[in-house]
Amino acid sequence: MRELIKTILLTVLVLLSFFLTWNIWTFQGDFEEVEPQVTNNQVSIDMGYNLNEIVKPYQFLIQDQNVVYGTVDRVEVDKMFDALLNAKWTVPVSNSINDKDLPSREYDLLFPAPITSEIIKSLFSFTKDNTNIPATAVNRMALYVDDAHGKEHANTTLVFKDQTGKNIFYATSKNFNISKINSLSGSWADLGEDWVPYTRVMVRGNKEVFLPTHSTQLDQKKFLYEPVQIEKFERILFPDLGSVQEHNGVYSDGVNTLSQDQDVLTFSSGSGSQNISQDMDTIYDSWMKINSYQGWTDKYIYDSYTSKPASGESEVGFRIMVDDLPVYSLSNKYQAMIHLKWNKGQLLEQDRTLINLNTVAFSESHGKKLQSAQEVLQTLQNDKISLKDVQDIRMGYIMVQDTEAQIVTMTPAWLYEKNDEWHQLFTDSDLAAQVKQNEVQNMGGNDQ
Repeated sequence: MRELIKTILLTVLVLLSFFLTWNIWTFQGDFEEVEPQVTNNQVSIDMGYNLNEIVKPYQFLIQDQNVVYGTVDRVEVDKMFDALLNAKWTVPVSNSINDKDLPSREYDLLFPAPITSEIIKSLFSFTKDNTNIPATAVNRMALYVDDAHGKEHANTTLVFKDQTGKNIFYATSKNFNISKINSLSGSWADLGEDWVPYTRVMVRGNKEVFLPTHSTQLDQKKFLYEPVQIEKFERILFPDLGSVQEHNGVYSDGVNTLSQDQDVLTFSSGSGSQNISQDMDTIYDSWMKINSYQGWTDKYIYDSYTSKPASGESEVGFRIMVDDLPVYSLSNKYQAMIHLKWNKGQLLEQDRTLINLNTVAFSESHGKKLQSAQEVLQTLQNDKISLKDVQDIRMGYIMVQDTEAQIVTMTPAWLYEKNDEWHQLFTDSDLAAQVKQNEVQNMGGNDQ
């Protein structure tokens, strides 16, 4: 009897085992199939850069007794900037300084656009973690070095200034490595060929700009380029690819839109200001946004910043640099830059070039002569353009696309900024008038 019971129990257990196994094999849960989401970290456009490689000065000046020499040579600018970033700085509690107490020679680094206190804290090393610095925007920095008597390090003072040259605050350092600038402390003749005399010019808002005193020779350049495919940005800028539809080259998920006009990308967000963040720094966040997908296709520099605190709006621009000079497009300003518009922490719009030079010029023509500072000022006067209306004056390259091939030509030029737009200064009529004026002056000289 016991054997029979054991046999029955064993049979039941075997049948139960088969039943449970069959249920496991044939079980289908009530799940929807989910496709893997592509994140920004999985998409790379080109290159990523450190903050100090993008937000950096573009001009290095040495001033002494009203004499100004300067350069835009990247090696010289970066060497000085790196030396400042590698030092430890202390901001005194009582932050007022008398210029008369400073050495006569100053080493100035000028930024293309104002930098905020948060950017300064992100770039520089301070002795106190929670260093309190003024919220006023900084456009330039002036370094003053005490007599080091042949030592490698010296007491230094770094004065942060606004666009007019007015002191905002200062910091001191005891471990600044002056060996980086020893070659710049001698006579003007010892500076080297990259250093030339500069002329100070006052423009709108009493902003100081510095122009080469004498004429400059620069080469015209041609580059082959490869446009970045807009589909790469579709994967980056839309939060959910499954909801994106494309129609006539316009991508949309019902809220955001992405489109392309020639080689310029435009992305706009209709979500408004959902993320209310008053504490963010949009210069820093713009760099972070582009860096997150390695979106720097060429050498870029932080170039422009506007802020409207009342509405929470701000705009940040980064510009392509070629041979240490900024690049401009007169047909579409975004062909040579990346522009981001924010509202209270929400990215509203991004306009950027899809042109990727990322190579050396395949052609360089003979040098083109760019006019002296005095000729620049004279032409502005002849064109009835008041310096009170001019926001900035720069030497740069004007980029023009070939209509039949993927080639761009970079032509050296003088440009001025007015009403937030850049314009070429010397047109053909300006050059003709200048030649005629020179001829008249030469004739007058021959008559004497």
